[in-house]
Amino acid sequence: MSRYTLAQLEAFYWIVQLGGFHPAAERLSVTQPTISLRIRELESAVGARLFERRGSALRLSVEGSVMLQYVERALRVLSEMKERLHTGDPLQGSLRLGTSDMFAMTCLPDIIGTLEEKFPRLKIELTVNNSVALADMLNRKLLDLAFLVESRLRLHVRAEPLGLADLAWLGGAHK
Repeated sequence: MSRYTLAQLEAFYWIVQLGGFHPAAERLSVTQPTISLRIRELESAVGARLFERRGSALRLSVEGSVMLQYVERALRVLSEMKERLHTGDPLQGSLRLGTSDMFAMTCLPDIIGTLEEKFPRLKIELTVNNSVALADMLNRKLLDLAFLVESRLRLHVRAEPLGLADLAWLGGAHK
């Protein structure tokens, strides 16, 4: 299996962001030939041309466009890791949170308020849906955490009971 380095991924990222090999070299404090070598090695490792060169014009290839999405995501995760380890903050980045309607209307505002106060770097992505849909999203790893009524969950999902809710049918009297 061919391997690539963080230095190669950063070179690729900065070439795209700054529009060329020379500006990327300046940004990374290396020579332009070093950037060129990193890109040749990266292209060899991934087995695809990442740039199309026409004279002095430089464009991402189709494969390069796909690669850019992964590189941006990887660099973002590495940045979050560095920030997490540097600050000691256990909750930062994105939390994909799911909740039922009832929980969203009753308990969620206080929980979100507490999370925002204690973990200001945490970004909450909220999904409000029924418990069956939320369980499915947990099972497919589309949510990190959900508040729902008991449902069928896969083994990788850990359930912690929080309490009981009384339910009743109510209706108006007939006259």
